[in-house]
Amino acid sequence: MYHSCKRCEFPMPYGTSEMINKLVLGTAQFGLDYGIDNPAGRISEGEVHSLLKMASNAGIDSLDTAFAYGESEAVLGRIFRGTDSGIHFKITTKMAPGQAAPTALGDSLARLGCRSVHGYLLHDFNATRSGNLSQYRAMRAAVEQGLVEKGGFSLYYPFELQHALDAGLDFELVQFPYSLLDRRFEPYFPMLNDMGVEVHVRSVYLQGLVFLDDDRLTGRLAKARESIGRLRAKAQKYHCGIAEACLRFALSHPSVDRVVIGVNGIGNLAENIGYGLAGVLDQDMLSELNDLAIDDESVLLPFLWNREK
Repeated sequence: MYHSCKRCEFPMPYGTSEMINKLVLGTAQFGLDYGIDNPAGRISEGEVHSLLKMASNAGIDSLDTAFAYGESEAVLGRIFRGTDSGIHFKITTKMAPGQAAPTALGDSLARLGCRSVHGYLLHDFNATRSGNLSQYRAMRAAVEQGLVEKGGFSLYYPFELQHALDAGLDFELVQFPYSLLDRRFEPYFPMLNDMGVEVHVRSVYLQGLVFLDDDRLTGRLAKARESIGRLRAKAQKYHCGIAEACLRFALSHPSVDRVVIGVNGIGNLAENIGYGLAGVLDQDMLSELNDLAIDDESVLLPFLWNREK
C-alpha cells in the first residue's frame, strides 16, 4: 500500500535496477540527531524534500520511519501534503514502546497524512515477550482492517525472533540488524523465506562504526578493531570502499528483501544509489568477507555502547 499522493515527475538520472529497489530510505535523521559518525546532526526539512525527490527518481520506493523518531513522521507528512505533484512511497512505521495501542496507528497516520501504510512494526518486543499483547493485538487488528499491509516486529536479538516463532505470533514483516560484522540472524533466513515473511535489515554500517579510525575505537568498541581493520584491507584489495562493501554485501543476500539505509545528505544518498547500481558482489569477494563477524553484542548494538561494563 502506498502513500495516497501521486508520484512526483522528476528526471531519471540514475536508471533503475533490482538492487536499487531493495533499498529503503531510513528517516531517523529527519527527526533526530542520529549515528556515531554524524557530526551534521538532524537533516533540515528542505534537504529532506530534496532527498525524497532524489530517492524517488532513482527507483527507491520505500521509507522506514517510526513514531519514536522525533519529528520524522511529521516532517514527512508536511512534505507529502505540501508537494504539488506528490511523492509516492511505501511506508513502514513503528509503534513506540509504551504508546497507547488503540490510538497509536491513528496518531502515525495523522502525522504522515496517510490512509494506510505498507508495514507496521512493534518497535520494542520486550512487552510482547513478557506477555503484554496489547500492542501486538492492535497491530494485528490494523492488518485485518486493511490499514496495514504487513505487520511485524523490529528486533534486536535472535531470541526475540525465536520467541515470536515459538509463541505462534503472526507476522508478515520483520526488521533486524544485519551487516558484515553482525550475522546473528542469518540462521533464520531460510525459515523466514519459507514462511513468506518480508525481511528488512538495518544497521549495515553499524551507525557509522565501520568508518571510525582506530583511535576512535576505544573502550568496548576496541573489540571491533581487528574486524574493521581486515574489512579495510579486503575492501582495498578489491578496489572497493568500506561503505560500498557493507551495503552491497547486504544487498547481495538473496534472503534479504529490503535494506534500510540512513543518509546524512544528498551526496551520501547519491553514493548509496551508486553502490546499489553496482549490483551484487562477486563470489570471490563475498567469500573473503565472510570471516568478519563479531559475536559480542555490546559492540554490535549501539544502545549498549555507553553502558557501564
